[in-house]
Amino acid sequence: TDTSSLASPTYTYPGQGPFTVTLIINPNTPCADTGTIQVELSTVTANTILSTDTACVGQSIGFTDSSTVSGNAVLTGYYWDFGDNTNTVTPNPSHVYGASGTYTVTHVAYNSLGCNDTTTTTVQIIAPPIALAGNDTFACTNNAGIGLGGSVLNVSGGIWIGAGTFTPSNTVLNSTYAPTQTELDSGYAILILQTTGLTLCGQDQDTIRIDFTPGPTIDVGPDIFVCIDTPFINVSCNYTLASGVVWSSTGTGTFANPNAVSTSYTPTLADRQAGSIVVYAQTTGNGNCLPEADSLTIFFTPPPNITLQATDTACSNQAFPIVATSQTGAGYWTTLGDGTFPGGDSLLITTYLPGANDLASGTVALIFNSLNNGGCQQQRDTLFITIIPAPNAAFTSTSTCPEVGMPFVDQTTSVSPITNWNWNFGDNTTGSTQQNPSHTFAQGGWYAVELSVISVNGCVDTIIQQTFVYPAPNAEFVTDGFCLNEGTLFIDSSVVDTGSIVSWSWNFGDNNTSTIQSPLHEYASSNTWNVSLVVTTNFGCVDTVSHPVLVYPSPTAAFTSDPTSANILQNVNFTDQSYTNVVNWTWDFGDTTQISTQQNPSHTWINSGTYQITLVVVDTNGCPDTLITDIIISTPPSVPSGFSPNGDGQNDIFIVRGGPFPELEMRIYNNWGELIFVSTSQQQGWDGTRDGIMQPEGVFVYTVRCITYDKKEYVLSGDVTLVR
Repeated sequence: TDTSSLASPTYTYPGQGPFTVTLIINPNTPCADTGTIQVELSTVTANTILSTDTACVGQSIGFTDSSTVSGNAVLTGYYWDFGDNTNTVTPNPSHVYGASGTYTVTHVAYNSLGCNDTTTTTVQIIAPPIALAGNDTFACTNNAGIGLGGSVLNVSGGIWIGAGTFTPSNTVLNSTYAPTQTELDSGYAILILQTTGLTLCGQDQDTIRIDFTPGPTIDVGPDIFVCIDTPFINVSCNYTLASGVVWSSTGTGTFANPNAVSTSYTPTLADRQAGSIVVYAQTTGNGNCLPEADSLTIFFTPPPNITLQATDTACSNQAFPIVATSQTGAGYWTTLGDGTFPGGDSLLITTYLPGANDLASGTVALIFNSLNNGGCQQQRDTLFITIIPAPNAAFTSTSTCPEVGMPFVDQTTSVSPITNWNWNFGDNTTGSTQQNPSHTFAQGGWYAVELSVISVNGCVDTIIQQTFVYPAPNAEFVTDGFCLNEGTLFIDSSVVDTGSIVSWSWNFGDNNTSTIQSPLHEYASSNTWNVSLVVTTNFGCVDTVSHPVLVYPSPTAAFTSDPTSANILQNVNFTDQSYTNVVNWTWDFGDTTQISTQQNPSHTWINSGTYQITLVVVDTNGCPDTLITDIIISTPPSVPSGFSPNGDGQNDIFIVRGGPFPELEMRIYNNWGELIFVSTSQQQGWDGTRDGIMQPEGVFVYTVRCITYDKKEYVLSGDVTLVR
């Protein structure tokens, strides 16, 4: 309804329209004219869709433009200001903020007519949690507890993770950590500090490594025995990973220098009367490690006093006991003979084994020498022992099989008569006291047979000798084939540890036998037969095994076909007549087609000939039977329209094609109706002659009558052209 009298006015519309604009020139005059146009205005409305309004530092936020336009315009431009001094003109950008805070995102949309609109959106960026476990450190193995000083940022708490113990707990960031022995042995521990508490930004971890260094060591050596009147005692120590040492004691004496590595201790009368004191050495200058200490005991002993005990006589082949008593508690034995001390020559209580010279002389002198005399004079004492000869046990045996008595023959030699024989055969059975026993072993193998003999003078000798018993074979067999018509193969699986199996004796349970190692036997009827096998080794050892063997009856394959003979492409139906309990059928029709597993299949042949039909049936026991019969497939007769009997080997004979034909008659006539050739066999064709005389080129008449194997009769007649 607004008007203007200007030639080119400017006007602001209150809405989008459309609006009709009317221009009138020369109004109110006879030359007035009117023109109209439609004006439609366009708008743009900026709008933003966020993938999320809250995110973590480093997490991408998607911004999607959903602005709209009206009128005949389209969106043509975008501008995004993310509030962190970055911007883009991409329609649907994504953005990652590098710092936490609240950001105002400005979105401007432009349309094709130059209109634009602006909208703002606020996003919240959260700082991620941070775990700070602290710097790697070290601790001493003898003072391994380490104080921790972890911290966390942007989260409410943290937790320590480690194999050892955290005191007061693993949720206190400044706890003390006690490592495991495994960590101490490996030389280090790895601890993890992990943030805890509610957060949208996941959790953070940091690790600290604690290396364990060895602690100080100190060694003052073994205890010291000194004579009670010794004026002073020298002591010394070795230490590592420390700067010094300090000496102390439980006594009332004094050290020449209590801080020297090697010093001396002067005991008091009270120390000597007490009988012993303990001396300590402890490391100093230990750094972060705890000090280490070691001790020894100083024993004040009176002068040694030795007494000896032993038997007056001893057997030459047996070690006998000898006993020394010494106030020093230590010493060693020597001999004036050639024997040995099996129990050791440095023990107070030990044994002596006489040598050959001892036996020859009949006596031996043994001497004990005191040690650890504590500054006192060494003491000695001597034993005199009479040596008597001992028997020499020996025996022989002859190897046998298990359950066969093995003879043992005593071969002992002795100066004095033997009064007792004691046998242990090594098989946990009762032994024997006979001189020459016989023993039966239950199983083969090596046995440690022991013979102990006692002579009239009471001396004993024992011999342990390995004796071999030939092992019995382990008879065993398996069978292959449980169906009557297949025969049953008996497979020997017998084994023997030593030697070899040389004979096999089979009893098949049906009055039939065999000596073949793995025989094939055909039973006359199905049954469960008790089969036994006896095997013998080259040493004559025998074993027997018996197993029941089930032989199943076999099915009988049978079928009929309808028709019994057929032409090519003629369907032949097969009817299964098999029995008993047949569950599987496999048909092979003798051509290149696939087999059939139907019980009553049908089949056609594309070529004539004689085909073998094979039916294999399997019963519920898995036993098969096979039937093979022939079927003749014929092709209807056909004859060529001409032939050329010129001897070139190609098309020289006029024959009836197709068949086979069990009955055939072919007649050839010339142009005068004369019969010039007759054949009653498909294999005999006409070679273009009459009674051996070649016939001229021309047209001849033939008649053919033939019958295929399916009893179908064919009659043909026509012309054939002879060309030379």
